[in-house]
Amino acid sequence: MTPVQSQRIARNIRVESQVVKRVGGKHRYFFEIRNLDPAPFGGSVKIILVGDAGPLAKDTFTATRAIEPALGASVYVDANTGPISVHGSAGIKTFKYEVAEAGAVVYFGTGIIMDKVETF
Repeated sequence: MTPVQSQRIARNIRVESQVVKRVGGKHRYFFEIRNLDPAPFGGSVKIILVGDAGPLAKDTFTATRAIEPALGASVYVDANTGPISVHGSAGIKTFKYEVAEAGAVVYFGTGIIMDKVETF
């Protein structure tokens, strides 16, 4: 688990970095989207991978079915750039996320990328 800074607006949906895997010539960053809210979540989550130079990769995930309370979903973002353990100061260090529902941002936060890389 990684330390996460978050700002609750209307929902309690958290995103945490799980692992980084080298797949082919890319790095695959896995995240858990966890619903800590008492109601099911059926919106979208945008995850942005950030290095010293700014955003380096991003993706948006839309729930195909609602994530029930206390449950989560695993998603990933592919990037050419590895974490700092691979690419040093040019590597991906943190991530930002925005949770949206019905067209409005309902939660957002930041976290630290896991530094260990597994090779597939």
